[in-house]
Amino acid sequence: MLNLTKETFIGKDHEESRTDLLYKVPLNSGSSAFIYLLFEHKSYYDPKIFTQLLEYLSKIYSWQMENQENLAVVIPFVFYHGEKGWDLGETFLDNFPVKSIPEEFLKFIPNFAIQLLELKSKGKVFQTRNLALRLYLRMIQIIRELPDEFKIHLKEIYTSLREENNFAKRIEILRNLLEYLSRARNDAENYSEKEITEGIEEEYMNF
Repeated sequence: MLNLTKETFIGKDHEESRTDLLYKVPLNSGSSAFIYLLFEHKSYYDPKIFTQLLEYLSKIYSWQMENQENLAVVIPFVFYHGEKGWDLGETFLDNFPVKSIPEEFLKFIPNFAIQLLELKSKGKVFQTRNLALRLYLRMIQIIRELPDEFKIHLKEIYTSLREENNFAKRIEILRNLLEYLSRARNDAENYSEKEITEGIEEEYMNF
């Protein structure tokens, strides 16, 4: 089961086109790992993403050192939603001109890999038993659709909240979805209309 550990390591001074979440995941061995999710939802990709991830990973490991006995593995997931295809590679080393760097110097590069998943607006819904994660990723998939189409899918997302029986968790998921919506669309205020929430339990919107 995924447990949300910390909502952000990015900070308010960074671009609002990114959202990050840190989940703690129990392993069969009895230990745990951390999955760091970086949601990239700009209309263009950013070649600086690996250096930014390096900064966030450093913050996460520093946070671990202060808050727990042992370091746990952090797996950086990148959910990319840019219109341009991804060609930045899947390791930090892919960003270096490796052929021109002496082999004995390569060991000094703090290399790390990412788990890359490209979210296409017309692609399949990302399948996971974690409702919050599934709905958040679905919101990212549809975020740039035209208003009429977006409104239809948004109502589907809100309706899916009924799958969560715990009221507090349901409200938390909804709050995170609305926060993301308000940052990602300039016309976000148009999607709290009665016609969208009609047929959905009124309690969702009263928090």
